[in-house]
Amino acid sequence: MACQVPVIGSHIGGLTTYIVNNLNGFFFETGNGNDLKEKIYYYLKLNNKTKVLISKNARITALNYDSKKVVESLIQTIKVL
Repeated sequence: MACQVPVIGSHIGGLTTYIVNNLNGFFFETGNGNDLKEKIYYYLKLNNKTKVLISKNARITALNYDSKKVVESLIQTIKVL
């Protein structure tokens, strides 16, 4: 995402906290290789305007997880405790 590449991931772990289906990436059914293949084909068939928009959204998402922002958020959380 940091390189403006949308992520295709399954509904496991941390991916569910930052992938928004059809906004900055895509979800496929966990363990389903055929569904993964379908999501790859789906992305490849999108028009260029949509691909650019999803890529920009991926980059924006990645910036929200920049280490400086995450550290600052953690510090603020600890101060509240």
